Amino acid sequence: MTPLLAFIVFVLAVSLALYLLLGGADFGAGILEGLTRGRDQRRLADAIAPVWEANHVWILLVIVILFVGFPSVYSTLTHYLHLPLLAALLGIVFRGAFFAFRHYDVGVDPAHRLYAWGYRISSVWTPFFLGMTLGAAFLGRIDTDPASFVDGFVAPWLNPFAAAVGLFTVVLCAYVAAVFMVGEVPARAEQAYYARLGALLLAAAVPLGGLVFWTAHLGDYPLWTRFLRTPAGLAALAAATLLLPLIALSLRRRRVWTSRVLVGLQLLAILGGFFAVEYPALVRLRDGTALTLLNAQAPPAVLAWLAAALVLGVVVVFPATGYLFWVFKHGRQAPSGDTDPA
Repeated sequence: MTPLLAFIVFVLAVSLALYLLLGGADFGAGILEGLTRGRDQRRLADAIAPVWEANHVWILLVIVILFVGFPSVYSTLTHYLHLPLLAALLGIVFRGAFFAFRHYDVGVDPAHRLYAWGYRISSVWTPFFLGMTLGAAFLGRIDTDPASFVDGFVAPWLNPFAAAVGLFTVVLCAYVAAVFMVGEVPARAEQAYYARLGALLLAAAVPLGGLVFWTAHLGDYPLWTRFLRTPAGLAALAAATLLLPLIALSLRRRRVWTSRVLVGLQLLAILGGFFAVEYPALVRLRDGTALTLLNAQAPPAVLAWLAAALVLGVVVVFPATGYLFWVFKHGRQAPSGDTDPA
């Protein structure tokens, strides 16, 4: 791998990791609203305000890098997986619309309740289909010469493995948001509530992670074997597992920043481990071949311009994101603790 390609892949990985953490917390806030039937609705909205404004920057950066730097990967995903991608896109649009309508709706009426539940349902819907898309990309059922519409555009993603990855993604989003909320509520009883909720979601994520491996085995996808044969993937899986008791202990003691850091490391270990075992593949096809970082890359001249644009983007976007966080946190008003009438 050339230094130019390595830099582009590094920015791609960082963008994906940031979207998992920040976008996950954003989606998770809506999921928590549904789980708690609107408890601390205002505080959840205040807590996600900085990431609400900025989280989709990272997924857009991922899309741009794939479109320019790995065009065959982009075209394959958007062609054969356009149905789950369309579902996720609709979820993003409707989620934002429901959130805005509810925020500016002055009356508590059936329409307000519709906006509230629309926001919560789309908060589950969107990460579920994003997770399905990720699982489908690596399952190896994308057929570039399908015999039917179902074989080409439905079977690659409508299967138990992709559904398990989608469900696992939803729980991870709620888990991140619950842990984040421990530090966003002032009363010890409320901190204890979100700490318990975070621990429960962590406990739910463990069997769902096992479900991902089991459904992969049923789908003839040797995910577990690849972890065992890849030292980096196995180390990441061990790290994510060893962090379980440490996170549970830090939540029990309500160590806010320790919990946040450990959860961030755990999610990075899960994501990094998965891509480590799949390296250098980006999409696995039904015929046994794969689109990889090496055989799907754009010509060197295109990569050079992409790298230059990314350098400029990093200089602008990262400080701007930090300033956005500072503005929201510095000018934040005291939470009112209202509850959702829905």
